Amino acid sequence: MVQENEIITFLLFALVVIFYFINRQKLSGFPGIKYFLISIVFLLISSILTIIEGFFFEEIINTAEHITRLVSTVMLFVWAYSLRAKKGSAK
Repeated sequence: MVQENEIITFLLFALVVIFYFINRQKLSGFPGIKYFLISIVFLLISSILTIIEGFFFEEIINTAEHITRLVSTVMLFVWAYSLRAKKGSAK
């Protein structure tokens, strides 16, 4: 069964991705944008999987959802670490 909050979460992540593609020229100078974008895309995939799991293959898709969230979290950590490393290298 699909819940309303799952659809709202998907729409929010979709808007973030759309915002990025509209403003990708301006955001190209954003430090570590590659890691941050990968994190957002995996969160979007995770929200898609959350919706799909309500229809079929609940256990398998639920596992895939949690793996994509893990990858997103790791990439967000790498992004934050890369910001710290660049800041420290300037000194």
